[in-house]
This record gives sequence, C-alpha cells and structure tokens, in this order.
Amino acid sequence: MIDMGRKTLLGITIVWAVLIGALAAGFYVMTTNSGTELGKSSDVAAASSGPKYEWSGEQMLISTEPSNKTAVCRIVPENGVPKDITTFRSETANRVNAIEPWFSGKAEMTCNMAVKVRTGGDVTMYELATKDRLVQILVVVVAVLPFLLVAIFGFAVRGRKASKTEA
Repeated sequence: MIDMGRKTLLGITIVWAVLIGALAAGFYVMTTNSGTELGKSSDVAAASSGPKYEWSGEQMLISTEPSNKTAVCRIVPENGVPKDITTFRSETANRVNAIEPWFSGKAEMTCNMAVKVRTGGDVTMYELATKDRLVQILVVVVAVLPFLLVAIFGFAVRGRKASKTEA
C-alpha cells in the first residue's frame, strides 16, 4: 500500500504535468489564433478596392486557410517600390518564411483571398508553437521529468528505507 509521502509526491508530479500541458496548450491556441484577418480584395493588381492591411515594416507572415491555397498580396509602400507577394511556401513542415520589408515607413496591403497576417513577435511565437520541434520536445521533457525523478529517486529511495526499517 502507498503511504502518504508517496501519494503526495505522485500528486505533485501529476499536477506539474497537467500544469505544463495546460500552459503548452494555451500557448499553442494563443499563437495559432494570433494575427489579423484580412478579407479578399476584388482587384489585387490595382490594389484599389477591398480591405487593406497597414504594414508597419516588421517581419511579416501571411497565411491562408486552408494552407494548401496560395494567395497573392499587393504591397504598396509609402517609400519604396510596390511588390506582389505570394503565400506559396510561406510555411513548411518545420519553419516559417517571414517576409522582410524592402522599404522604409509603412505600406498598404491587399490580397486576392482571405489571409491571416502575423507581424513581429507574433511570427516568432507562431513558429515556436507550430514548427520548432526542439521546443515541443523540451516541453514534453519538462512535463515528464518529475515523473522520472520520482520514479527513480523518490520511490526507489523510499523503498530502500522501508526495507531497512523492517529488518
């Protein structure tokens, strides 16, 4: 039968694992829902009608849903050359390919289909949560490590102490 010390130790490790799991899940949900949704523009080439996104010049990731669709976005900077950007390969299995500004100041963007726009730190957080396998493995290790330590040291040491006191 498990004594109170073992139950407490096991309870603490379970609470730890649940806490880490909840934090990781919350971070994942927060980052995948981050960003600004931009609706479809009727004429991307002219960039004259439809919803516009004002880009402040930080790194940017443009995503479509579903991810196998490709959008074309027209970016018209205040100071610089207008450019058409595509979402083709903006995300791969293990990284994001953020767009770096080629202009100074701000720019307006319109797209030929609905997209989600992430800028600055949101791009990094999204990549950590969805693409970076090392971070995902570390989260699992941090959640499971207390179980291993309890199993190796907690129960084993207590078992040896109990057998010595019986003798």
